[in-house]
Amino acid sequence: MSALRPSFTLFRNLKQGQEAKAVEVGVRYGENAHAMLQAFPGLKLFLVDTFTEADCPNAYDRAISLLIGKADFILEESVSAATRFQDGTLDYVYIDADHRYESVLKDLKAWWPKVKETGILAGHDYQIESVKKAVRDFMDNTKTLFVIEDLADAEMVDWLMIRRK
Repeated sequence: MSALRPSFTLFRNLKQGQEAKAVEVGVRYGENAHAMLQAFPGLKLFLVDTFTEADCPNAYDRAISLLIGKADFILEESVSAATRFQDGTLDYVYIDADHRYESVLKDLKAWWPKVKETGILAGHDYQIESVKKAVRDFMDNTKTLFVIEDLADAEMVDWLMIRRK
């Protein structure tokens, strides 16, 4: 089983005892989603991925077997899937999909409006230069960026933004 991402641990601690609505963009094999659902029983989770076989063979089958009946799958590109949600309705959005600069920036622009006031937009792989550049370029004076590292795992570098009131 996958360890909880640092940004989700913070989110869970802030929302403890409440129900919440979240989206994971980039599901891969479903291990992160499974860990989130195990750690947060009141979580309504939507999973967005195209499950392209070239990227991760058997990913869809593995994710379905792990998460069937526990989360809602949306088999679409990220930006298209974001249109399914009204603005200001999500407590937590986690982006870990295409790591190319243009794709990350498009994801940020598509999902940020969907996050509620005091909700969290977060993502993985901040140590990758294209991700870091897209996140920083998206920033302006209305957003505050936090970077969280898991000292036990150098690849667990999350970024997050909390939507202000």
